[in-house]
Amino acid sequence: ANAGKWKDHGSPTRIENSQLVGGMDMLTTLESFNEADAMASVDASSDAEAAIVLRYHDPDNYVVALYTPSLKSMYIHDRRDGNWGAPLGRVDVPKLGPNIHLVAATCGEYAAILLTDGIESYHTPIVQIENGKPGKVGLWHYHVGDRQAFDNFEVSPTSFLPTDLLSGDGPRRVAL
Repeated sequence: ANAGKWKDHGSPTRIENSQLVGGMDMLTTLESFNEADAMASVDASSDAEAAIVLRYHDPDNYVVALYTPSLKSMYIHDRRDGNWGAPLGRVDVPKLGPNIHLVAATCGEYAAILLTDGIESYHTPIVQIENGKPGKVGLWHYHVGDRQAFDNFEVSPTSFLPTDLLSGDGPRRVAL
């Protein structure tokens, strides 16, 4: 991790053992990336909140795909005008090992998150969001757990098209 590539919008982050580490109220964005349709992934610890931020515009407007150990669940927030709104696509995550890998994506008016510990895997349904403008990507740790250490962050522009999203004719598929 290179601290110079990140901009803190909350509590300060630091590089520790090649990991990006932050405490409560951490929100940091990668300054070199500004896309609407993106896929990002990161490794983290399961004992504290961990989230990927997509379409970040300012502290009041962004999409956050998060895992929270206190609720043993993961979901997406479409934060608009400082309001969190309802947790979108909430999925219970009853069992996880100590290390997790998060993958989150936005495309058009859709978002989704996948979470695995290498043994158990969970994913949200594809959810509709209103925040459609290009924005930064980043990492987030709010209030559960004293700190989070992120590693192996990757991001790329992407596009996926939900097909059969509203039809009852079969499984929901994502064409890559």
